[in-house]
Amino acid sequence: MTKPQSTLPMLDLPQLTVRGTPEAMGRHYGRHFRVLIGAFVADRIAAVETYLHERGHTGTDPLFAAGAACLEAARAFDPAGHAEHCGIAEGAGIDPVVLFTAANMTDVRDVIILPGDPLVV
Repeated sequence: MTKPQSTLPMLDLPQLTVRGTPEAMGRHYGRHFRVLIGAFVADRIAAVETYLHERGHTGTDPLFAAGAACLEAARAFDPAGHAEHCGIAEGAGIDPVVLFTAANMTDVRDVIILPGDPLVV
């Protein structure tokens, strides 16, 4: 069996080498990619606002409350990853909850859109 060949061109993704504590590495990354991160977050928030509105939800307060709860769970699960995330947010000049919610948009969005109690496992 032959492997299918892609006709899409390879993307040349930007790279950055960082060193230090997780928070310091995140901060350097956030500063370096500040414009890209800001554009990503703005795009994701605009998209989810439309998505929520189309489903009868007004405002993003419940979305960011769910994002904050998820970020807290992530902190408890992976303190170093949480520290790096907060460093990225600081470097990019974006609230850590807003960044986390944007980066995990579909999962956080589902917490408030899908029926059932998300706290019951």
